[in-house]
Amino acid sequence: MRPFGPWVIACSALLGCAAAIYGFWQRGLQIAELSSRLEQAERRADERLGDLQAKLSAAEKARVIAERAARENKPAAAAAGAAGPRAGFSPLNLSDMRKDPAYAAIWRRQQLRNIQRQYGDAFAALQGWQTPDPQTGLAPADEALLNQATQSQTSAQLPILRDYLLEVRQQQQYMQKRMAAARGGGG
Repeated sequence: MRPFGPWVIACSALLGCAAAIYGFWQRGLQIAELSSRLEQAERRADERLGDLQAKLSAAEKARVIAERAARENKPAAAAAGAAGPRAGFSPLNLSDMRKDPAYAAIWRRQQLRNIQRQYGDAFAALQGWQTPDPQTGLAPADEALLNQATQSQTSAQLPILRDYLLEVRQQQQYMQKRMAAARGGGG
């Protein structure tokens, strides 16, 4: 009867490698999903900002018409096109305010703080865990996987897994550059 110990070790090593690859595939899917969610949130925020700016512009026009009517001693409702806010509401013109460098800096910091508040934990987790080390080319997640694989892989299998992880990182960096170029309008 043949001993089955080496076969069990080989099968468990193969399963360990497959589990590691599956884990990286899952992480890649999670990163892609988070990136997609972030882009959708940015699009929704841009659309909402456009809507609010249009409403603000309309309110500003109504305010100007109401002020002109008040100067001419006419009721604001009788002025042409006056459909703006009532009961003493007077909106500020945010687009003019953002042209002022002092206010623009404050507004930008506020927007960045809001983004950090909403997505800061997710960004920190992704960037810290997935950012490759410039010297090795591997991220902390890759190193953790390699350390874990040393328990189930042979010394001949570990360099293969390491090369695979490096290739995955290179592909991710390439895709990130392509996506950034597409967003920037370049090719």
